[in-house]
Amino acid sequence: MPAKQLSVLAAFRYTHEDRDSFSSFLAVEPFFNLPPFTPTNPEGGFHYLPPTPASGFRTSDFDRFAQNLELRYTGVADWTFYAQAELEEEYGHVNEFQTRDESLAPLDKDTQFIGQKYSIGANWYPRPRLNLSAQYYHKIASYDNDLFGSQDQRLIGQDWNTDDVNVRITLRPEIPHTLGTSHSSRAMTLCGRPSTRNGRWMASRSGWSRRV
Repeated sequence: MPAKQLSVLAAFRYTHEDRDSFSSFLAVEPFFNLPPFTPTNPEGGFHYLPPTPASGFRTSDFDRFAQNLELRYTGVADWTFYAQAELEEEYGHVNEFQTRDESLAPLDKDTQFIGQKYSIGANWYPRPRLNLSAQYYHKIASYDNDLFGSQDQRLIGQDWNTDDVNVRITLRPEIPHTLGTSHSSRAMTLCGRPSTRNGRWMASRSGWSRRV
């Protein structure tokens, strides 16, 4: 096979992200009304307590890796065939804390993301101003969190699977406009794994329900 009819492109990217943020604010909390009740203090109502100074901070760092491999073949007249694999990985750590209510456990977790996308497709150029394209891809996305501390319910895992087929026709007439049409069909499945802290979550057909 002539080498000029087959091209291979590979790429790699690494990114490190480190963020530290701090904020200060006035926290305002609601409180239910107490007797004696008046028109401005109705029974069953609430009012806001005086604001109190509060602060919070968040630190996070992430290491991200991305790899790409593409093969393209042009050995058939007026046709281009290609296949592509895209891989992504992310590993990080997040820590959050606020002084508004120090009885709440601060957020402390490790994060992990793995993404994969595999594509195949073809382009046909039967006329100089007409081309037809078809593509199929399968995409996987997986999110996982190792939760070391948190007061609130958190999602500790989620998996996405996507299958997509699309067809596109493009016509470029000799006028300053381009006509095109496309059709796409996509199927997706989603599976989530909530945290079991502060109660037990159960899966059902209608979604996730909590038992305490």
